Amino acid sequence: MKTALIISGWGVSKNLLDPLVEQFKEVGYQATVIDIFDPFSDEAFKKTYALAFMSDVIVGWSLGGQLATWLALEIFEKENIRKPVICLASNPSFVRRENWQYAMPLSDFESFRNGYDANEKAILKQFYLNICRGEEQLKQNWQFILKHVDTLSIDQLKMGLGLLESLNLVDNLKDSSLDIHYIFGDEDTLVPCQVVGDIGKLSAKSITTTVLQNVSHAFPIFHVQETLQAIQKFLCSLE
Repeated sequence: MKTALIISGWGVSKNLLDPLVEQFKEVGYQATVIDIFDPFSDEAFKKTYALAFMSDVIVGWSLGGQLATWLALEIFEKENIRKPVICLASNPSFVRRENWQYAMPLSDFESFRNGYDANEKAILKQFYLNICRGEEQLKQNWQFILKHVDTLSIDQLKMGLGLLESLNLVDNLKDSSLDIHYIFGDEDTLVPCQVVGDIGKLSAKSITTTVLQNVSHAFPIFHVQETLQAIQKFLCSLE
């Protein structure tokens, strides 16, 4: 059986992706899910690099998608091996740049970060609501996350906020030869699905996109079957 490494997103513990992990077996993959990591920490990077190198595909949700892409770029540079990447509700840059407009304005991100510094619990609660916006059962899904999310360390959360602000993979992906598939939700309020146009311009040959209808940023949690169908279609295209 082939293997997949899945990286969760900021603020959301890996256990919430367990149903997706389990469903990967349906497409012939044994999946392992991990929380976000610091790519600038030698110890954390080496450990995760080893996991990614041994995997047949690297998957990431939100910030995890950026980290999955980072790992694949590093593996290609060091080993000249192309690992396919699947980015779920992710963006090459989460913060708007001069060369990347479909992203969160820096002022909005700074407001969010300052709010987190002032009242961590309240901001996390609001964040969980925001990632569910666009769902028909908004309140029910929000309460599900509040009930089941594991407590994450303050250090990990602050590290992740720094990555969300600083990571910009736009230039890294220009004319990239990596097979990368971005899956978006058309109701996502954090990563606008309109970014598909700009992503398609980065590398017309190897970067592809899918937009799922009527789903939020949290579609990997609440729409496992639709997510898996899009993943399977991409994986089959590589065979």
